[in-house]
Amino acid sequence: MFRLQRSGGRLSIAVCHNITESPAHPNVAILLDADASNAAGDAMRASYRLDDRDEIVAVHAAASFSKFTTRTLAEEVRIPDTRTMVEADLREWLPRYGIHLSQEDIARTLAAPDVVLASYAAGFGLAEC
Repeated sequence: MFRLQRSGGRLSIAVCHNITESPAHPNVAILLDADASNAAGDAMRASYRLDDRDEIVAVHAAASFSKFTTRTLAEEVRIPDTRTMVEADLREWLPRYGIHLSQEDIARTLAAPDVVLASYAAGFGLAEC
């Protein structure tokens, strides 16, 4: 990123906080453990690994970035339903970690999200931070 940034340019990155601070995703990881594979659940957890602000600054400083400003924002995401949320993780997020599930694993996992994630559903979509 540093090499591609033009002189005087700015870089913004967004990272997720710890998975334990995310309302629904710990349950999604458990769902993936049970219905897909432990590797799928672990990949979900790994996406929340960069939650230490000092570590993020240190990594970027080591890569020659300077003049850091960090801030924490809490945002709520609205997802149409639990199936959409989990299917996005299965079909789009997990492959980024090299995890490609069979259609049978995907179908089995998508049969359960309404039960596992029902408490996060709102009248106009699933609330998730």
